[in-house]
Amino acid sequence: MKKFNLVSGLLIILSTAGVFAQQDIVDMFSRRAHFLDSKRIPYRLFVPANYDSTKQYPLVLTLHGSGERGIDNENQISNYRIATAWADPANQAVYPCIVVSPQAPQQSSWEDHIEILSDLLDSLEREFSVDINRLYITGLSMGGFGSWAMVEQFPTRFAAAIPMSGGGNPNSVPSYAHLPTWAFHGENDEVVPADLSRNMISAIENTGESAFYTHCRNGDCSGLSMPEIQQLIDDNEFVFYTEYRGGGHIIWDESYDYPLLFPWVFKQYRIDLDAVFFRYPTNHRRLFASEAITWTVDNPEDSVEIRYSRDAGENWQTISPFSQNNGRFLWNTKALDDAAFGQLRIFLKNQDGFIYGRQKSTFFTIDNGQNGAPFVRILNREFAPEQQQIDLELLIGDPEQGELNVMLFYSINTGDSFQQFDSYTTLSDTISQFRTVDLTALPNSNEAMFKVIVDDGNTFSETVSPTFMKRNMRPADLTAAHASGPSAAQVSIFVVDPSQLTGDRYQISFNDSAAANTQYSVRNIDTGANILENISHEFDGIVESPQFDGIRIAIKDVDPIEVDAGMSGWTAGSPSVEITGSFIETYQAGFERLDCVRLPSDYTITFFDEIVDTSLSLLGAPPKPMKFFVQKVAAAEPSGVIFVDGNNDQFISPGDRIIIIETDENDAPFCTWTLTGGGTNDTPPLAGDIYTLVLLKALSSDDIYEFSGTLTGISENATDALPEHFSLAQNYPNPFNPTTTINFQLPETSITKLIVYNILGEEVRTLLSERMKAGKHSIQWDGNNSFGNPAASGIYIYRLSIISPGSISANAVFSRTMVLLK
Repeated sequence: MKKFNLVSGLLIILSTAGVFAQQDIVDMFSRRAHFLDSKRIPYRLFVPANYDSTKQYPLVLTLHGSGERGIDNENQISNYRIATAWADPANQAVYPCIVVSPQAPQQSSWEDHIEILSDLLDSLEREFSVDINRLYITGLSMGGFGSWAMVEQFPTRFAAAIPMSGGGNPNSVPSYAHLPTWAFHGENDEVVPADLSRNMISAIENTGESAFYTHCRNGDCSGLSMPEIQQLIDDNEFVFYTEYRGGGHIIWDESYDYPLLFPWVFKQYRIDLDAVFFRYPTNHRRLFASEAITWTVDNPEDSVEIRYSRDAGENWQTISPFSQNNGRFLWNTKALDDAAFGQLRIFLKNQDGFIYGRQKSTFFTIDNGQNGAPFVRILNREFAPEQQQIDLELLIGDPEQGELNVMLFYSINTGDSFQQFDSYTTLSDTISQFRTVDLTALPNSNEAMFKVIVDDGNTFSETVSPTFMKRNMRPADLTAAHASGPSAAQVSIFVVDPSQLTGDRYQISFNDSAAANTQYSVRNIDTGANILENISHEFDGIVESPQFDGIRIAIKDVDPIEVDAGMSGWTAGSPSVEITGSFIETYQAGFERLDCVRLPSDYTITFFDEIVDTSLSLLGAPPKPMKFFVQKVAAAEPSGVIFVDGNNDQFISPGDRIIIIETDENDAPFCTWTLTGGGTNDTPPLAGDIYTLVLLKALSSDDIYEFSGTLTGISENATDALPEHFSLAQNYPNPFNPTTTINFQLPETSITKLIVYNILGEEVRTLLSERMKAGKHSIQWDGNNSFGNPAASGIYIYRLSIISPGSISANAVFSRTMVLLK
């Protein structure tokens, strides 16, 4: 989890913790209760030690999480820094404030107590000298939800909100988008997904406000430096989002002690939405030379600051520092560069130095006869991974209002390289315009990015999108054959542009050297040309290679390494005892344990009619005589094992276990695969019987795959051959042993599942679960391989479930029965 970057901030917190312990600060809170009609809510109250009724104090309302609910009136302030950070004497010395911390009853949420919380604030404002323009609300987890709910209900009551690990209703955001907000969340929060905070911040941005991401955004955690964040605070920016890389649900103490949080919070003042309004410039007015900027004037004794942005609010510069609020400023634009999307921002500050009013102007153009650069921005901030088509929202303009050339590019490697995929011409517009992008025609990537370049014939501008994940599911068009090597990886070939197919043969080779992650290269066998070299990305079967010769490839590696249940078994003899291979993370006996490693090695167990080996004495297990030995397939000597021999028959019987032991470079033992005896037959194996444990292996430098760039099995007029409706055929042969073929047809591309159930309705095998193209399809079921175990003789049901995005059918389900006879 990312902590603070500022050493001085860390030292302050460490010194504070050393002087004032958490319980010492808890004891500074008084115990109270508030009543409204028949409702009662306990709360703890902190009042500054040197409270002076002639002064006004900010008030902080803190809302705890679900784990602190109850009636003890202490957990809500003792468990975390949610309340004590504000009352900490080190912070009170700089930011004296009143802190109120109510406690919600069990089995309730803060949304159930909105009315009584508001009444509690009313009562405290009557009892104490509270600055009603500086009420701050914060909450964690359930309290994070409560904070969003309170500002939704009372959009003009608070001066700032600090929700943590929570979420709210994005549709309600426009009513309180003016509210200064700093939200916190953990990237990997498994209790409250970070998307809930992200959605709220995005909703604020959608109202035209700017939000600043201090740590992570869309997987990019390069973040902002402390000086950069401080500068944004000094520039009076008021929406921040802190998402900790790798952070979980509980990120609260480091957030309340974040060095820049308190300086930001205590400069916030309740915003008066009617305090100030620009009269000019009106929407997209053309400015040149000197221009009179005017605004409403209610408090001429206050001061204003006017700031200007030439890039639609991305960067700002002060053109008039805080000066008299007389309602008029004569602005000389002659020395400024031309701008297609200029914008002004005004801040209204009271005599105490607090900003209580602000407004942005609409966009305008500055054109002083120069050849100003065009402007472009991608407004889309989020892309769904499985989205097939998007309307890319673009803000495009040029000071001279001429025709513009627009070029769209796509990257699969976070912008390291781009490929152009579209171009068109357009004119400047005062509002955003859209360009439809077919995502299925672009390669899948976990690090995708768009770039847009706009050219006016003399100069150009460019912009890039946030990095996003693109994962369009589609069936493979070609099959890559495994020419050599031990891997069980699957290589799918997608034909993107059939007109570019060469018909040549291709070879895919791999490099798993220690100096790099596994990489692959593609070579044209017929021409000898290297097509792709040293490509490295996730081998998840979805992320795709760059396009070449009308083709892209996707590789699904074995991860993690598992037992190949279909290939493992008796390779000599046919004993009735069943043996199952598996992996356990640790092997433990008593208080001792061994960590296990998924070693990518096959093993054999060879049986004899006499004792040939002895098990290891490890973790308190005594050595056991064995009429077998375990050996790596390619090894010259047996491997060590721990043998759990329940009936002491020196063979592996039902209930017995063999834990294979290997040693590392320091001769320290570790466990790898476990073999377990099953069934009910105790008849021992005979001399010469051999059981082989076979593993599904990951890609290595020994692996080579080959394929041909030629489509086969497609009619010349494939459209005419498409089925007219969904159907599921009877399997054949039927009855069968052990394999049978199931045919079905799809009139359109659909998300398809084919599952086999036993007569009790229990799932036996998922044969298919993916997006399938329209056409006729065939799949086989091997009754000897059902979740690693042979299926018994009997009646089975196979069910085809279809979700179709088209108009033929929203969804469909077909079922048939089949008989397995052994």
